Amino acid sequence: MTSKKLTANAKTKRRFARTPSSDGNTQTPKAAKPGEGPIALKTDAIKVRSKSAPKASSKIASVIALLDRSQGAALAEIVAATGWQAHSVRAALAGLRKKGLQVGKSNIDGVTHYSISVA
Repeated sequence: MTSKKLTANAKTKRRFARTPSSDGNTQTPKAAKPGEGPIALKTDAIKVRSKSAPKASSKIASVIALLDRSQGAALAEIVAATGWQAHSVRAALAGLRKKGLQVGKSNIDGVTHYSISVA
């Protein structure tokens, strides 16, 4: 007895092959309706995030504290305080903007400073 090696195309054909129904006709398998089947989601089990302040000991809280100063904070100061890379700090600032904070940018002596501005 020899074993045949199936190609990717043959595997796909076999996976999506038509199956005979009870009356003898062939039909393709139907997709499950939303809320049915093995991957049914229960919306009441999903937790909704609240818009609360971050933990006082978190890195993002230290970034907010640096930005809240009168002169704001330079990128290098935030990098030193968090240990993040510069692109990660910029991404965190974008996330703060997305959460609704007004993060402003100013140039002081050729160095860009970020701060939280009052709208």
